[in-house]
Amino acid sequence: TCKYTPVELLEALGGYPVMLDREVGDFQQAERLTHANLCCHAKAALEQGSAMEELIFTDCCDSTRRVYDVLRQRGGHGFLALLDLPHQDGPCARVRLRDALIRLAGEYSAHTGVEFRRTVFLSQCRRALAHPLPPYTKGLIASIPSLEKRGQRLSSIPGTVPALEDRSEHGCPFYNRCQSRRPSCQNETPPMVVHKGHMALCVNAKEELGL
Repeated sequence: TCKYTPVELLEALGGYPVMLDREVGDFQQAERLTHANLCCHAKAALEQGSAMEELIFTDCCDSTRRVYDVLRQRGGHGFLALLDLPHQDGPCARVRLRDALIRLAGEYSAHTGVEFRRTVFLSQCRRALAHPLPPYTKGLIASIPSLEKRGQRLSSIPGTVPALEDRSEHGCPFYNRCQSRRPSCQNETPPMVVHKGHMALCVNAKEELGL
């Protein structure tokens, strides 16, 4: 249900990750299972997730954790997991994330009966790095220092992350910082593009892939 889900790891274990991104007609079931004040994104995940055989959530917000808790208590899933994401960078956070990924890999491997395939994992990672789709990912990769860039000014993503209260409900959230933005991106919600297990919310990504 989140772009931070390690799709490359799941594919290396025989999974075929799909993001829950479709719109739902109403939140009747979600509001029966939890309180009405839960955000619409969490309610949509709850509506769709109730019918899924396998679900992996990331602990990116309190609402997502609430959805996971509700579904775990309800039961009925073949596989249900919550990946705990660190909310800061540092040695301890990296070790914690590593341990969480190892634990997730072990649990999912036991569920699918497929052992970790290192070649598949590395292939997916290389593909994501060689052909990034989201503008934000492109900016991050371009800012990585290397010997080839020695003496050159490092690339950076312009601007700052907007505060939650300043974010609009319409348009692309990366609009003000994107170097490939179009006028339509300011007011139109970008389409979800899924290609070989990788996802991007970007109108340019769709055209790059010729879709």
